[in-house]
Formats: sequence, structure tokens, C-alpha cells
Amino acid sequence: MSVTTYPRIGACVAFILLGTAFGAQGQSSPLEQPRLTDPTLRREYVDLRFSSPASGYVFTDSEILRTSDAGRSWQLLFTASPAQVVGERFFINPTTAWIYTSRRGALPAFLFRTVDGFATVEQMGLEFQRHDKMRTGFISNVFFLDAEHGWASGGSGHLAVTADGGRTWVGHLIPRLLGEPGRVVMFPPAPGQSPTEGIAKTDIGMIRTTDGGATWQAIPNASRITMRDWQCVDRSFCMQMDVLNQITTSTDGGISWHPEPAPIDKPPADDGRDQVYSLQVQSPTRAYVFGVDTHLPPRGQTEVIGANGQRVTPRYPRTSFLLTYEAGKWKRTNYPNIPQLGVGQFVDDSNGWAASSNNAIFRTTDGGQTWATVPDYYRQIAALTPTEPPFVFPTPTP
Repeated sequence: MSVTTYPRIGACVAFILLGTAFGAQGQSSPLEQPRLTDPTLRREYVDLRFSSPASGYVFTDSEILRTSDAGRSWQLLFTASPAQVVGERFFINPTTAWIYTSRRGALPAFLFRTVDGFATVEQMGLEFQRHDKMRTGFISNVFFLDAEHGWASGGSGHLAVTADGGRTWVGHLIPRLLGEPGRVVMFPPAPGQSPTEGIAKTDIGMIRTTDGGATWQAIPNASRITMRDWQCVDRSFCMQMDVLNQITTSTDGGISWHPEPAPIDKPPADDGRDQVYSLQVQSPTRAYVFGVDTHLPPRGQTEVIGANGQRVTPRYPRTSFLLTYEAGKWKRTNYPNIPQLGVGQFVDDSNGWAASSNNAIFRTTDGGQTWATVPDYYRQIAALTPTEPPFVFPTPTP
């Protein structure tokens, strides 16, 4: 399949002034930047991926932006075609990644691969031959161990495997009693060996394979609770968080899972006022969880009226927190003046980034004790072009 080359955006927006730093205990004014009001400039950030303290990507649901100087300047690398959204992003290193675009969950969908940091992208395959009455299946939820070997869910009881980077896929039918398969995680093989062992979440539990995904078996006593995210370093350590804000770990390749004593308010004790939504597992001894304290009162709590006759809101407004897992111990850092940090990632023990749907990007250089706001690509455009309507640089459209 041919490689389609899209030119790197020539206009690189530079803006020297970085945001204001705020401590973990907060200041008198909120850390978040005001939302841009112009709809052509306002963006909701959904993901990010950094390879060093200064270099990385941030994602909207249709765009990929990159900085190589810690946010002083940004380049717009990729824009999905009209009506398409970037639903999935999977990196194996700073320059090799796959992005999955779809028409907001409907066909047509496209899988692209880059091996040069989005200087070029190659359209890959989506279809595979099903093993039931339907002839063709379509993959989603991709996972790759290297530039060639990948796995994906195929819908309707199928998982799919590729050995050519996603150009072609081979489907495998999963017995109905094992449930509908979703996201797959395969474990790195021994040097010189082919990947064989992995696990997958289904709608009724978990399954595992020992032959590279050709056959699957149920994992006994696996939780049926829907997972928000899960990551594995290798078969020796996996961590997952579910929609009930519970965090569990496995040290035996996902065969058994054990609850973690993370400092989170979980239902039913407090109606789950804490919500965890971003997980990063760096190693078997270090992980990060980003979340929000909704400050909602427990269900059934009696309304309190103050001496002035005004209703007292017990816990309000929303604030952010960071959970740090280090060698089996948890630490919680609260940020009273950050309503939403968003999706976060640390590149080392000190340097981290976060990007939120509230149109804000954050950076820390002290392990999350303080965060600074970083003007994004569109705020820099707004600062350079204050007249209405603002000028937006042309974007590449695959």
C-alpha cells in the first residue's frame, strides 16, 4: 500500500510566555486558563503522549499537535478529514504510532500508521474475514508490541491479528460463552521468541491466550465490572481501574487481581465522590492515577441551612488530585484550584504533562507538587491575531 505524505505545517506558532505555576495546596485564583470563546480556536484535549520533558504530542478528537520545546511553540501535524474523529491512539515509541479514525463511532473508519512522527502517514487495513455468516469484520481497539505484530477486537465474537503492521488482519472466532472481546494486551516475549501470551477484557470477564491469539480461555473469577483503563509493563505487573473507581493489580499475567489500598473515596461509603479517569503505569514500582473530586454530598444527606438562612453546599466545586504509586505505597496530592487536570503523563520522576477537556494544558517539573499552565497552539494564534475573525493556519487533511 502506498504511503501518503502530508507536508509538515510550515507555520510554527511561537509564544514565549508560559503560564503561572500553582502549588499543590492552591492559590487564591484558579490555575485553569479561561476557555477560548471563539469556536474556531477552542479545543477539548482528549489525550497526550510525551517522550521527554520538552517533546510530545497532544490530541483533540480530530487533531494532533506537537511541541519540541516544552510548549513554547506548537506544530499542527494532522487533521482528520471532515466528519471523522480520532478515536484511538497507540504508540510503541516516540515516532511509531497508529491512529484510528471513524465517523463518530460509525463506518467508514480508517487506520493510519506513522513511523516518522507524523511527517507521513500510511493508511492500513481494517477488514478481516469472519468465521460466521457475515463475510467481513472490522477491527478496533488496536494493540501493538512492535512495528509489525498487532492485535485488535473485531466485534461479534472476533479478535484479529496482524503480522505486517496492520496492512492485513486475520480473524479468530471467540466462543460465545467467553463473552464479547474488547481491548487486548499482549506480553513482550523472550528475546528471539514470537509473542504468545496475552489477556483481553470481555463484557463478562477476562480471557487469556498462550498461542498468540489463535485460541482463548476464560480467566476464572475475573471481574465483570467495566474497566476505564488498564496497562501492563509485562506479565509480571498489570494495573487496572474500573468505572467504580477501584484499582487492582496483577503480578501473574492477569490470572489473578488484587485490590489496591489507594486513597480514593469509593462507593458505597461516599457515593464515589472521587472519579479516576487517567492511568499511567511506568514500571512495576511506579504508577500514576489522575482524578477529580466531585465534592458531591453522600446520597440522602440532610440539607444544611446556615445561620444566614442560605443553603450550605457541603462539598463544592470540583477539584483535581494525583495518586502516586511507588513500591507498593500510595500518596495523594490534592489541587484545590484545578477543577480538571485531565489526562496526564510523567516522563520521569519530576517532569509531567496533563491536558484537559477544559481547553487547558499543564506542565510540572517537580513531580506533581506544582503545575503551570502552558499556552496551547490556539491561544498562541489568538495572541498573535487578536482581530476578528482570527486567522487559522491551513491544516493538512488526509
